[in-house]
Amino acid sequence: MEQAKQALHYYTHFLENKMKENQKDPISSHIQSWKNMIDKTQRVLRLKHRSIHTEKSYLNWIKKFAGFNRFKPLDKISGNDIRKFLGSLAVKNHVSSSIQN
Repeated sequence: MEQAKQALHYYTHFLENKMKENQKDPISSHIQSWKNMIDKTQRVLRLKHRSIHTEKSYLNWIKKFAGFNRFKPLDKISGNDIRKFLGSLAVKNHVSSSIQN
C-alpha cells in the first residue's frame, strides 16, 4: 500500500512538471512537430531512393520555410504562408521566379 502511494506521488509530481514545461515553452512543441515532419520527409526521400543531394536540398528548404514562418504550428500553415515565403525568396534573395511554379 505504501509503495502504491509513493508511486502515485511520483507520478503526479512528474505530470505537474510536464504540464509546467509545456506552459513555459509552447513554441518548443511546435519546433518538435517541425522536426518530426522533417524526419518523416527524410525517411520518405530515402525510401524513394532520392540522391543525398536532393535530400539535403529538400530538407534545407523545409528548414528555411519553417524559420521564415517562425515555426508556426504545422496545422496553421496556409497557402498564403507559402506564397509569402516564395515571394520573399524572389524579392529579397533574388531567387529565380521559376522556383515559385
